[in-house]
Amino acid sequence: MKNSILLKYSIASAGDSAMYSYVNTFWLFYLTTVAGVPPAVAGAVTAVGAACQAVASPFFAACSDRLSHRLGRRRPFIIFSAMPLGLFACLMFSKLPFDGPPRVAALFLLGAVFWMLFAAFFIPHLALGAEIADGYDERTAIRTYAYVMYTVGFILGNVIPMLAEERFALAGLEESTAWLCVTVLVAAPSCGGILYTGLSVRERPSPVREGARAGFSFKASARDYMQVLKLKPLRLLIGAVMAYLIGNSMIVADRMYALTFQMHLSGSLISGLMLVFGVLGIVAALPMMRLARRFDKRSMLIACLGVGGCLTAAARFVGVARFSMPILLFLLIVYVAASTAYWQLMPAAFYDICEVDECENGVRRAGTITSTLPMAQSIASAVGMQLLGIRLQLGGFSSGAASQSPEALNAVFDCFTLLPGLLFAVSALFMLRFPITKRRFEEIKRVLALRDAIQSAKTP
Repeated sequence: MKNSILLKYSIASAGDSAMYSYVNTFWLFYLTTVAGVPPAVAGAVTAVGAACQAVASPFFAACSDRLSHRLGRRRPFIIFSAMPLGLFACLMFSKLPFDGPPRVAALFLLGAVFWMLFAAFFIPHLALGAEIADGYDERTAIRTYAYVMYTVGFILGNVIPMLAEERFALAGLEESTAWLCVTVLVAAPSCGGILYTGLSVRERPSPVREGARAGFSFKASARDYMQVLKLKPLRLLIGAVMAYLIGNSMIVADRMYALTFQMHLSGSLISGLMLVFGVLGIVAALPMMRLARRFDKRSMLIACLGVGGCLTAAARFVGVARFSMPILLFLLIVYVAASTAYWQLMPAAFYDICEVDECENGVRRAGTITSTLPMAQSIASAVGMQLLGIRLQLGGFSSGAASQSPEALNAVFDCFTLLPGLLFAVSALFMLRFPITKRRFEEIKRVLALRDAIQSAKTP
């Protein structure tokens, strides 16, 4: 596969990552510290938004599997959702002209629409990767390119906001206005990159399968999901994703609280740490690809998630008072290994289920199968956000306060170490039972090739 194709496809991953990480990292923080929303309510707002992505995912998966359009099945969704996604991100970080229940209702609505638009581009883009790369190592390669660009997006969505917000504040902008300007800085290049991928990548011919009608059919979609969820490897992958992402969502949203209130770091230093994380992720991508080719994706996920989870959970027993910068940097390296393995290799593992489905059910449903990944991710994000909000509320976290009580800091520390670490380890246990190794995948491909050869011989 040409590097130019890999690059064009992966540019949208930068936009995906920037928007995903920016909203997941800063929206809860913005709601509780700038907008003054109580933590439990803010957690519910973010959780409902993420849940809406899960609800919308089957719709966009089924439609993209069945769409018949001159641009292809996947590209129209990518193209037409890019700009509205950026618009609603800006509205989420805007100062709304009303208070009380109407404002809370508006926040619920904005979050819901944003995540549905995110699903509208993300699921077809993910399915497109399974179709333009159909070999075991090809899929590792395309996800490596995507992960590198994903990390670039992480830098855009996590490093630039803190630096820019400080600069806007020093320039005399109101805090809410400063955050809106930051959102524009993140959303404009992110959505532009998504649009570029939609316009530049060409799909391989893949007609709608026989007997399927264009558009969304609830009955047909439900039947598809019932069939693919009977695949044991897919259920194990979903379990691994749920466990990892609940923990990861807690860390991603909680790190602003931990670094700000527990370690008292400045915005510039936090941005520096985020930059280090991004650079380490890019550096780790190539070794991770080579190790995955040598030991296969499953083994690397087990090792990185299992070891990373145990070390992250163990950091809780250091205690809040003794948690220092060296320990934080060590945890950062551990988290880079786990995060790189997950974001680089887990989508490729979902791609491999497409052949399992084709082998067992005789059909190829890349959209349906790959959509279960973001569906699981969005549900897990909703659960993780809600758990974080509840834990902070129970710990007595005070919205808008410059400092927090010891009980609130313990709650922050739990959600930064112990709880996500245990969940990472559970994710590794699911992967330990996952049966699709490189050898098994190649056996499935041979069975499919033989079946195609027999069918071709029977065709006059």
